[in-house]
Amino acid sequence: AHAVNKEYELALDVLEKAYEKLPRALVLLKAMARINMMQKDPGAAERNLKRAVDAAGNTPDPYLALGDFYFAEKNYDQALAQYRSVIDIKPDSAAGYLKSASVYAAQKKEAQALSILERGYEKNPDAALVLVNLVNLHVRKKDIKTAVRICQDRLDKNDKEAFTWNLLGGVRLAEKDLDKAQQAFEKAIELKPDWGKPYESLARIYLVRGEK
Repeated sequence: AHAVNKEYELALDVLEKAYEKLPRALVLLKAMARINMMQKDPGAAERNLKRAVDAAGNTPDPYLALGDFYFAEKNYDQALAQYRSVIDIKPDSAAGYLKSASVYAAQKKEAQALSILERGYEKNPDAALVLVNLVNLHVRKKDIKTAVRICQDRLDKNDKEAFTWNLLGGVRLAEKDLDKAQQAFEKAIELKPDWGKPYESLARIYLVRGEK
């Protein structure tokens, strides 16, 4: 309520008093940091996020929050340090890899982004966002062959995965191989008929062909 009324000092006072009673309530420190940013005081926000990290132990969320703060400030080295901490704490979580790749992508360091995504995919083969980002990065690099291979390797192990068929269809579409793209999207629809995405992609193919 104080924040809505732009009474930021009062808002911070309430949160500090709450933190004295609940010193391990990391959500309070993150809330303080948000108020600090409303005050346009990034230094105070950083201090509160660091307090959250100091109290975090093996909880990755405060490291992610501090990394996001540094990323927003374009302090890429510091952001990467926090995201690497997340990877160390929880290597089987996708977040650290995805956010690290975003930092590298912001700096146009595609090789590093690719490397961290490959590592993340190795550790988290079922993380959909890691897979999508890895495949899409290969497509952006015009390495269609590798993007197809990644999808095909998954389908060789489990050809009932509608998600991967749809992803493969997107790769084939980028390759401008409309026939193979259509086959992949139709397979995704066959496996998961209540999922809208492959229908939309198939409709785009028909439009490209002029089959309105």
